[in-house]
Amino acid sequence: MKKFLVLLVFASLILVYPPIASGASVSKADIAVNLEEYFQYRERSFLCAKSGKPVNEATLTTLSVDNIIRVNENTRVSKLLNMANDWGVKLGAARSSFGIKGIRQEKDLLYVTVYEWTFFDYICGPSLIDTAGYGFDHHLVFSIEKGGKLCLLEDRYDEGPLTGMCTMEKSVEEDQIGETEGDSSIITSTPQAVPAYAYNPSQAARYACKFVYPQATRENRGESPWVSFYNRDYKTTGSRDCCNFVSQAAYFGGLPFTSSWCYDDKGTRCNDTSHTAGPNHECTQADEFSNGWGGVGFLKSSFVGTYGTLSNNPSDSNIKTGDIVQYDWETDNLWDHSTICVGKNAAGQPIICSHTTDYYKVHWDYGTSKTQWRVINITPTGDDFGNTMQTAGHVFRSTLETVSGKIYPGDVDFIEFTPYATKIYRVFTTGSTDTYGELYNSAGILLKSNDDDGDGLNFLIKQSLTAGNSYYVKIRHYNSTKAGSYNLVIHDNAMPVPPTSVCEEMELLDQEE
Repeated sequence: MKKFLVLLVFASLILVYPPIASGASVSKADIAVNLEEYFQYRERSFLCAKSGKPVNEATLTTLSVDNIIRVNENTRVSKLLNMANDWGVKLGAARSSFGIKGIRQEKDLLYVTVYEWTFFDYICGPSLIDTAGYGFDHHLVFSIEKGGKLCLLEDRYDEGPLTGMCTMEKSVEEDQIGETEGDSSIITSTPQAVPAYAYNPSQAARYACKFVYPQATRENRGESPWVSFYNRDYKTTGSRDCCNFVSQAAYFGGLPFTSSWCYDDKGTRCNDTSHTAGPNHECTQADEFSNGWGGVGFLKSSFVGTYGTLSNNPSDSNIKTGDIVQYDWETDNLWDHSTICVGKNAAGQPIICSHTTDYYKVHWDYGTSKTQWRVINITPTGDDFGNTMQTAGHVFRSTLETVSGKIYPGDVDFIEFTPYATKIYRVFTTGSTDTYGELYNSAGILLKSNDDDGDGLNFLIKQSLTAGNSYYVKIRHYNSTKAGSYNLVIHDNAMPVPPTSVCEEMELLDQEE
């Protein structure tokens, strides 16, 4: 399988990147092989951190590395060991994947920018094994030796505060951007009444786990062109994307916009399902968002007293799924960073996802001895989706997929979605609950309703929908005195029916995450 992946890398590199400049001979296939070796070398640091041994260079059969690379990698081993000790775990195996973002040659020097993503296993108790991940850019410099052999001279990267390993200047995340994180795309507004809401923390966590890292759905060693799986219906704010990301997750968990916390897409939707362009589509360039959406302190001010309460110096017991954890790296009360809790690991410890740096299901209290934390506890509503169009839950924009919910006696669930293309869609539920469904347009006009045209006692609605418009599904139990769980599926009619068995659905979710 590994050889097959490398062959794919070779083919894609040949198709995408411009020719290497004249001079010493080096092929794009050689670049891919050397990168493959180097990131396998880095994978072994996790096992070395477990055993306490130096990194074994026996795997470097094609690539040669400068001594500073060896020194840095062994320093990284000690950093990984410190991280494991802080978590109270033992590290296991790691699996690195990478995407090439750019190649440039100047005479006999080769400059390559690569995004590395690493999943790593850790043991957090007797027979308790869990997985976390993180990703960041590498800025690599190779010398081209005689015969086209490559020697890695320099690798500049910053793993962020999770490990503290950095071979370049301090990352922007650690600068004291405090109350002004974000960019110049700011909405100014006046206060307004807070609308009612229904917050589904599991839905917020699902969003965060899906869009936390650029190579979210598969390991693609060296895949080219550069592939990004951020949700690109939203503007990416570069190296200051943490609050933008957390706000997206909270919104898809069901929190409605307010005047101080909102995002305006100017009526445009990228409707991109291929994820083959750059980090920002043209359709997001005019987008605007409020200070509360994009700034650490402003986010706190927008949420506390509106959607939840603030806990300073939290412990594991203070943090639950869907809560927002914030960080002050220097204990100077200039709060620098926001993450969202996506659940607990096998040992019952809260875990978070974040952007800048991209972290996936890592223990929440990373940092240094100077770091202080606070958590915004979102007030639970007791209902997973709102009972009106104004308090509706949301399906991920541009990615129509399964959403799980529960109906209580007398309860109805409204869920909003936006089709990515103009065509016929099937809107239906799966499961054992006797559901009744209605489909509305954004003006509140009923388009169609159904009881049992789906599998068993599930509703199924087939309707032609227009790309970019908002639609609302209303779901209730056929017997208003009963309760039950359901899975809502919104699906392109031309595509195969999604899996309905529990095992198949879990397998699909694992593949997505």
